[in-house]
Amino acid sequence: MKQHLSPLEQISITWSKGTLEIHESRGFFHISEKTSSSISPTITERNQTQAGEDAVLKVKDHVGLLSYRSVSSNEGVLTVQAPPEFSKIQISYSAQEDESIFGCGTQLSKLNLKGSALPILTREPGIGRGVQPLTFFMERMFGAGGEWHCTSAPSAWFLSTQGFGICIENEELVQLDFENPTEHRLTIHSAHVQLRIFYGNTPKEILKEYTKHIGRFPVLPDWFHNGAIIGLQGGSAKVRKQLALLEEHKSPVSAFWLQDWVGGRKTSIGKQLWWNWELDDQVYPDWDMLREELHKKNIKLLSYINPFLVDSESKGNAKRILLQEAMENDYLIKNQQGDPYPIQNTSFHAYLIDLSNPQAQHWIKEVIKDQVLSTGVHGWMADFAEALPFDAVLHSGSTEEWHNRYPVEWARVNREAIKEAGKEGEVVFFHRAAFTKSPKYSTLMWMGDQLADWGKEDGLHSAVIGLLSSGFSGFSINHGDIGGYIATTPPNIPFPIPGFAHRRNKELLMRWTECFSCTAVFRTHEGNQPTRHVQIDHDAQTVIHFAKFSRLFVALHSYRVALFQEAARKGYPVVRSIGFVYPDIVEERDCTTQFFLGDDILMAPVLSKKTNSVRCFVPDDDWVLCWSNKEYTKGWHTIPAPIGEPCILVKKETQAHRLLQDFLKEEQS
Repeated sequence: MKQHLSPLEQISITWSKGTLEIHESRGFFHISEKTSSSISPTITERNQTQAGEDAVLKVKDHVGLLSYRSVSSNEGVLTVQAPPEFSKIQISYSAQEDESIFGCGTQLSKLNLKGSALPILTREPGIGRGVQPLTFFMERMFGAGGEWHCTSAPSAWFLSTQGFGICIENEELVQLDFENPTEHRLTIHSAHVQLRIFYGNTPKEILKEYTKHIGRFPVLPDWFHNGAIIGLQGGSAKVRKQLALLEEHKSPVSAFWLQDWVGGRKTSIGKQLWWNWELDDQVYPDWDMLREELHKKNIKLLSYINPFLVDSESKGNAKRILLQEAMENDYLIKNQQGDPYPIQNTSFHAYLIDLSNPQAQHWIKEVIKDQVLSTGVHGWMADFAEALPFDAVLHSGSTEEWHNRYPVEWARVNREAIKEAGKEGEVVFFHRAAFTKSPKYSTLMWMGDQLADWGKEDGLHSAVIGLLSSGFSGFSINHGDIGGYIATTPPNIPFPIPGFAHRRNKELLMRWTECFSCTAVFRTHEGNQPTRHVQIDHDAQTVIHFAKFSRLFVALHSYRVALFQEAARKGYPVVRSIGFVYPDIVEERDCTTQFFLGDDILMAPVLSKKTNSVRCFVPDDDWVLCWSNKEYTKGWHTIPAPIGEPCILVKKETQAHRLLQDFLKEEQS
């Protein structure tokens, strides 16, 4: 990839007036806009200054400003100021037909965005996202089907293979249009825009400079690499039973993630939680004893929180009603009538904490310290944060500015609570909702709720794409639920409905397990309907298979730690695409059916059912198949991948190669 001149050497500007409407339904958002007038200003005056060059933009009676500053040899800042009566700015620049465009956050269906147009708005990704007829039904009934570009973690950033990346600093809605092969359009719904442009000869160079600006993930604690994180619900006895089974099969465990620590409730989609952040001593009456038992085995406990609160009086055993406290202290977002805003989730309403209120931020941090960290957990899922409605009333600021900012602030609240409690470096939280600068406050991300399916719309393949796009976006440490989360068979119907009955079967679970053993995190989830999904203890074969790949994950401990350290120092992703590791291999840089763990392990997961081989592109290095040590030369190969021996290639004579050889010797002994 060669360095080029700035794409903004020659640009055109358009100012527009109009109306923008964004409607919310269960965390899903639908955008509509109407433009009433547009004008394109011309540069009529230039003023050379020591800092750079300012240009006056003028048309008719309207005057604005264009400014470009060179921050360094590989970074520049472009500012455009329209007259205040305009509501959006469009910037167009010349593009190259043969370039690829990567980034824009956790994009789940497309890696190369060239030829596409998409909004940058954090929201629920959707159920199906193109899988039919499921998507049509979910959209028609609940507004929840989603489109290919819907994601909880977008980023107003993209990287071009022409040697630059552009970060739009605004937090308002951004729309990116890469459909025209020779002209790209960036539309920002604000009268003031700031773009930051980073240059480099390779994606690594560009990403290193970019992540220096937005922030980088910290190195995670060592316990994180000790084995699988087991997602489980149902009480202490179930935890002990599961652990005994895993120990019997020599499956290493780093933590049990008990999201139902607050108690569970049945809803229209299956099983959900009581969003009142305190330990339920009926579900876990011996919590402290369980924690100490696990501690002796170097196994941690993880829990769950989100920025919503629900009426928990009907729960029966709540000691502290957080919703009542928040209402009394005016800590919730409001509707247009000035009342706390009820947001429909599934079959219940919830109330969102107003993070634009500093006192509300302080309060929820104290809740985290007093009621979450005090239980002795070493981390939690910090769920949601993408559902702030655009018609809400906030303590300060507008929802146009706060909607995309909200998940960044939610990550900041969690991180600061950990720091203030003196637990920095010990405790890990993982979140799905994010925006451009979330890495500054994050410790770990996950990709939200994939469908229990194989496809690139919303299944296993989409999870792989999400890891690759995240990597180009500065979201360096990301992961997903092993096996997928969403089952779509209605909970009260005992039989599957053709075309709608997506649920995790044994083969899908095993292939997802294999795939994620070579990623940053190895974590299970029972899913939204645990009894409909096949679980890791389904039968002897599943638990033996899971144990094997848990051991493989642990075998790569030291290799993965080095990658986490590199992410903290340079912003490089742990999971990488061909285009990131081998940017000169132009013809395969958009490939989404394989990925690298670091630079030295190449995984080509099985992404379709009843398949025992994969097509894999092997780069020009000394690569061997993990299981047989068979060498493969540069080019496309059909490689055997039976269940239990997926396509894992490793570069010869590297640390990763030695670790995998040691793993195989242990397995065979």
